[in-house]
Amino acid sequence: MWFTLIFPRGCRMRWLAAMVLLLGWSLPVLALSPPPGYADAQRAFDQLPLNDRLTFNVALTAAGYWPAIADADFSRKLFDATTQYQADNGLPPTGLVDKELLAKVYRSASPLLETWGFRLIAHPTRGHPIWVPMGLGLLAERDQNGLTWRDPLKRVWLTYDYLRDANLAAAYNSVVAKVIADGGQIAFKILKDDFFIVSSSTNGLDSYIRCQADRPGVLWLSLFWLHNASDLHMERAATLMSGSFASAMSGVPFADIPSSPQRSSPLSPDMAAAVPPDPAAAPLAPEQTGKGETSGMGFFVNAGGDVVTNARLVENCAHIAVAKDQIAAADGSLVARDAANDLAVLKTAFKPERVARIRASVRLGETVEAPGLAPAPSLSSSGGLTDGNVVALAGASGDTRYLQVSTPVQPGGSGGALFDQSGNVVGVVSAKGRAPNMIVATAGDIPQDVNLAIKGSLVASFLESNRIDFTEGAASHEVSSPDLAEQARAVSVSVSCR
Repeated sequence: MWFTLIFPRGCRMRWLAAMVLLLGWSLPVLALSPPPGYADAQRAFDQLPLNDRLTFNVALTAAGYWPAIADADFSRKLFDATTQYQADNGLPPTGLVDKELLAKVYRSASPLLETWGFRLIAHPTRGHPIWVPMGLGLLAERDQNGLTWRDPLKRVWLTYDYLRDANLAAAYNSVVAKVIADGGQIAFKILKDDFFIVSSSTNGLDSYIRCQADRPGVLWLSLFWLHNASDLHMERAATLMSGSFASAMSGVPFADIPSSPQRSSPLSPDMAAAVPPDPAAAPLAPEQTGKGETSGMGFFVNAGGDVVTNARLVENCAHIAVAKDQIAAADGSLVARDAANDLAVLKTAFKPERVARIRASVRLGETVEAPGLAPAPSLSSSGGLTDGNVVALAGASGDTRYLQVSTPVQPGGSGGALFDQSGNVVGVVSAKGRAPNMIVATAGDIPQDVNLAIKGSLVASFLESNRIDFTEGAASHEVSSPDLAEQARAVSVSVSCR
């Protein structure tokens, strides 16, 4: 239950003080004349598309200038935040938001937005989707109340629970009393008819709790993070999550999920044009096998025959076929697909004797291997493995969804498993890196063959969120090369789409 949790300490007081000023809680409001340029700035802002206005707020929050829920309306507070950003970045402090400023703020926000890697995830029984920072490698757990996400590095965890028959005011009073009893410090608190917020700090942890009435009970979002994990700026992430939660409950518009410039952008076409694409990596294209058919790879994750592969490999398929060794291909049906993270699950009739174990974390420099198998029309029993190393724990432009690896992959290797030396799957082959532009963690050396793999932590979270059974793996004793090759052959399949 929520009240057994230890409430964190040391919330960002400067951030929260700014929030108090922005929201005007319990403070007298003085009638001031609009500053010079305010009317022009308001007019320009109001002419922007709705999602661009909201996206500007979101980016301003991530950049550290707007500690409040995104609002599509212009205000003196937003004007002041905008001019402060402009002044800090060597721009004339006019308060005018145009496509150049929006693009600049968005670029300022991109490193953190990519680190957080928000995904829209609904409560399993009540619906109401919220932004969840899955880019942190969070692993999901389901119980009778909802979902819990934990960071394998133990920096962050959060819960999204439904408490039936709970009373909002009583829950608020219990939270406040618990913080005080534990010697914690309440940074701010607010209780309304349909929600409350309490942010507090206790024993080196920070917390943000938002509870919404969802009769006959309450929906409970609680976010906890280590105070010394200051590089994650989770107080800003909490503001964005709170805004998405409020929008889900009230229907008030909120911004689209932020994405990096090299992926699909949440900006309108005019605004997106001001954000240049990053050329450092290109999707690993499925192999063309003729007659409008493409082919790649996948791997078994459970004894029921579910197969993980790339989302783009099974996009717009009239028919999906999955082949194992020399066995005739079986039909594959799409069970779940996440285009943003390029992951998909297929249901097949196969009953594999061996399945992949998913390892959520991997270390820089580890040796990793990918099947050197011909993916189509069927996997060759004579195939081997190609080895390399993890050269960076993030992709191009710091994209935390990816590992950079020096392991060579074939053109048809999209969707294949990346194995560690214990036989665990630590990634899914996804993109071909353009080596001169890649960000690699080597002493000035750039590997000749740098590729990208989706992290195992994202694979595990994707499967957990879609209630797909899988087995977790852990680094243990190394297995011999022949045994590793046998494991790769046993769990790997070819996938074709036409």
